[in-house]
Amino acid sequence: VYRNTGSPESPTWSLWAAFSSEPRLLAFSQAGAVAHVPLRHGTMFASIDDGTTWIEAANGIHNEFVGSLAARSVGTESVIWAGSDRGTAVTATLFPDGAWARAPAFDQGVFRLVPHPTDAGVLFAGTERAGVWKSADWGMTWTQRSAGLVPRAVYVLAQSATHPSTVFAATSSGPFLSRDGGSSWRSVADQVLHPSYVLALTVLPDSLGTVYLGTADGHVFTSFDGGTYIERSDGLPAAPILDLEWDGYTLLAVAGSTLFRLDPVTGRWHQDPTALAVRAMSASPAVQGIMYLGTA
Repeated sequence: VYRNTGSPESPTWSLWAAFSSEPRLLAFSQAGAVAHVPLRHGTMFASIDDGTTWIEAANGIHNEFVGSLAARSVGTESVIWAGSDRGTAVTATLFPDGAWARAPAFDQGVFRLVPHPTDAGVLFAGTERAGVWKSADWGMTWTQRSAGLVPRAVYVLAQSATHPSTVFAATSSGPFLSRDGGSSWRSVADQVLHPSYVLALTVLPDSLGTVYLGTADGHVFTSFDGGTYIERSDGLPAAPILDLEWDGYTLLAVAGSTLFRLDPVTGRWHQDPTALAVRAMSASPAVQGIMYLGTA
């Protein structure tokens, strides 16, 4: 895992943590106090001292394919959720030995977990075969929220921090939009010139709730209102857009395994000078401009 230093315009990447297997995801509490990294071979490590030391933290979810992590700070504690091929689980820094508590009666394969930006204990799950689900009790019980959502495979979810009732879902038939907190959905694929699989979504924390989405055939689109999309693919290769992240200053994209930055003035993407093969990307929730990369 690498972390950037230097200015946002000319970042340099320094090794932050090394593991024996490829990091697939990165998750940080809102205060940046706790980091969780699931590895390719089915275990997970956590750090509470900015990556200096790591402990194994997969008690209760060993040998599961963890496809999503989400975290929230609650007072001095941190709550972390994991979505896997066997449902969801939750842990917290106050739990003994980093044990995970599994959500009973929820065995859906989970691709993405998204905590509500303002309502603690509320989060959404995008699942492999059953659409979107919502929990209002810290992930212990779930209710399906998929009216109008076809097909039911949801790869990515994103919620607007400034307009929390607005939620976006990325599916194999393009993007879907909900204006009522997931109660109902409508397709906005007709607004996208290349409505292929949408693999990446991010909503900026601005007053408009600007959304960016990336497709499997290498295109990026943006919308200021969730309805009219403009293509922003200039400079990108014809490679799947696997992730989009806002670091507080600019937008970053992983195209294939290559990192790109969007020039906010020209609207053109430029390849980051790093030669790292990027597998995961996460912005620091505590320090603006700091980004972490999980690499091969």
